[in-house]
Amino acid sequence: MKRAIVFAAVMVLAGAGLRAAPFTPGDLVILRVGNGTEALTNAGDSLFLDEYTTNGAFVQSVPAPTNGFVSASGVTNYPIVLTGGNVSEGELSLSTDGRYLVFVGFGTNGIWVSANGGNISTTAGASIPRVVGRADGSGDLDTSTAIINDLTTGTGNDVRGVASTDGSNFWVTSSALGASYTLLGTNGAVKIVAGNKRTCSIFNQRPEYVYPPGHQQLYSVSQGGPFSPGTNLPTVASGEIGLTNIVYGTTTNSYYGLIALHLQDGTSSNIDTVYLADDGVTTAGVGGISKWTYNPAVSNVWYQTGFISQSTGPNAVNTIGTGGVRQMTGMVSVTGNQTNVTVYVTASGNTANIFGNLYVITDTSGFGGTLSGTLPAPIATAPANTTWRGVAFAPADTLRVTSVAKSSNDVNLTWNARAGRRYVVQSTPGDANGNYNPIGFVDIGPTNFTLGFGPTQNNYVDIGGATNKTRYYRVRLVAEP
Repeated sequence: MKRAIVFAAVMVLAGAGLRAAPFTPGDLVILRVGNGTEALTNAGDSLFLDEYTTNGAFVQSVPAPTNGFVSASGVTNYPIVLTGGNVSEGELSLSTDGRYLVFVGFGTNGIWVSANGGNISTTAGASIPRVVGRADGSGDLDTSTAIINDLTTGTGNDVRGVASTDGSNFWVTSSALGASYTLLGTNGAVKIVAGNKRTCSIFNQRPEYVYPPGHQQLYSVSQGGPFSPGTNLPTVASGEIGLTNIVYGTTTNSYYGLIALHLQDGTSSNIDTVYLADDGVTTAGVGGISKWTYNPAVSNVWYQTGFISQSTGPNAVNTIGTGGVRQMTGMVSVTGNQTNVTVYVTASGNTANIFGNLYVITDTSGFGGTLSGTLPAPIATAPANTTWRGVAFAPADTLRVTSVAKSSNDVNLTWNARAGRRYVVQSTPGDANGNYNPIGFVDIGPTNFTLGFGPTQNNYVDIGGATNKTRYYRVRLVAEP
């Protein structure tokens, strides 16, 4: 679709202007509810994708459509809003290929809200469809995926989060009907698992069960913790299993955000470290950010290895009546023998007048180390009369060679990638005229597993590559089984 058509509609109907530039890879994007003047109610509020640097500096804002439109290619797109009063909504996630931000909301607009009022989450999908939103690195938005009836009962229900592999396959969570699977541009969904689900994420496979190597796994978070199906990325009804030994079903936990990483050295790429955001609204003093480690040398279970309380310290979040830490994303950096995990967390508010904070926490303890400390001062705060929900890294074209440089007889290559996946550098020679056969590429490097989570850069040195008269390079994503 052409961006001008998308944002011409938004500019008129939502009062927002054209975006200044594409997203910057490596920046953060926060899903904002409210434009600063409209009331934050359960009747529906406008949505924005706010871009910030990782230091908390505001970059720009991309409005989601508050009215339906037809793209240049003839595709019908729906409006998309969220309720300003329901803080359980609004997960924002990056597709596993790193190319799209995805979120989910309600397919209604300001005209319906002003005429009917009420709580849109209790309205059936035949009247208000549940809509999946998708944004690419250029800021183009697609809202053509509307789930009409499959996620709603007779009185409707809330939509919470969505995960995607490629911007075309979506797994959606809801409050009454669990997790469901749908495809871009369709109007239905297939129920995967039952229950009251919050966020939904895709990470590497869990270590407690044996799967073929390299599989990705779907994880959904309920109040008591994270679960994953018995299959990898299910598209039909499936069972699910909790991560062994993480506390479930208590009245003192209220989990929302999830990051699952591979930190331990070795050949396995299974997740071995989990960070959970617990808003703790059910019991004062419970909420915060917990770290869990899987250590098969001890037992095939997960152990809590540290906790940062949201209720103590100079920057404590008041969890009663406002909300607490809920959504999170993160990245891994390795310097020598030091492994650091940087976690970005949004909180729904800590006073009656502040409805969103962004925190950054750096865990330097590595695999199995203890996460400790208190919440630091927020690096950014939501604009007045708005509220923040999900946070994710900005989308980017991740599989792309960004530099090729000669160094003596060698060639140094750098490329953008998506952490948690495997890549191989390929090359092919050119003829005397510099031409090459595109099907002639062969692997020249070992399989490179990109450690961590989110967009990242990789480097490879082609030893002796500069002695070739002409040599072309590309990067191959190793296919999942």
